[in-house]
Amino acid sequence: ALEAAFKQAYDVVLMDCQMPVMDGFEASAAIRSREIEAAGPGRRRLPIIALTANAMTGDRERCLAAGMDDYLSKPFKKEALRAVLERWLNAPDEKGGIVTPQTPHAEPARHITPVLRAVSSEAPATANADDPIIDHKALDHVRKLQRAGAPSIVDKVVNMYFKDAPRQILSMRSALVARDGNTLMRAAHTLKSSSANVGALQLAASCKAMEAQTGAEQFDHAEQLISRIELEYSRVYDALSKQSASG
Repeated sequence: ALEAAFKQAYDVVLMDCQMPVMDGFEASAAIRSREIEAAGPGRRRLPIIALTANAMTGDRERCLAAGMDDYLSKPFKKEALRAVLERWLNAPDEKGGIVTPQTPHAEPARHITPVLRAVSSEAPATANADDPIIDHKALDHVRKLQRAGAPSIVDKVVNMYFKDAPRQILSMRSALVARDGNTLMRAAHTLKSSSANVGALQLAASCKAMEAQTGAEQFDHAEQLISRIELEYSRVYDALSKQSASG
């Protein structure tokens, strides 16, 4: 299966988690590793959908940590399979992303346009549960940079954020499994900054807490923090999607 994945281009891989010799978690991690090694200009990241009969707490997180992109619990209905395929096949450039070669000690790529460097990306140390999901002052700062007749700069920044944030969360999951504090800290730092740029201050605060903890190489509460980050990102996604739809 590993050899086949790199001999020709596939739209998506349905990965059985419980396989003999090498299970789906190992196979997915191996595919991701080989993707990075073989990365060239514009190489598409292959979407991997986990198939598992174990609908247990933590299974989804384990799949994501191994490099899988989505999750189907067996037995599943045709409608569920159709939905997950449509989610990953209809917009491969947005969902699958591009493989980026990794080099030791490389700085994380910047995903915010240079014109936005004037916008503060400093995250609050803490956030209250009753704070708004999105602080619209941040988006107002972005709107001030809008040029007449140009495409919406807010939509551009939000779409960039939607592409990058799931990658950073997946990177955190993978780094936690590997006990790789440096990668975990870099991913948390990158998501903290981009979240603050779009006004997601609660999410930015959680990322800042993760960054501080892993900086001290403490992993005791990292799992809880990542789960919180995932939950907060889903809320941010819904809020920003409504924001874009309403203009």
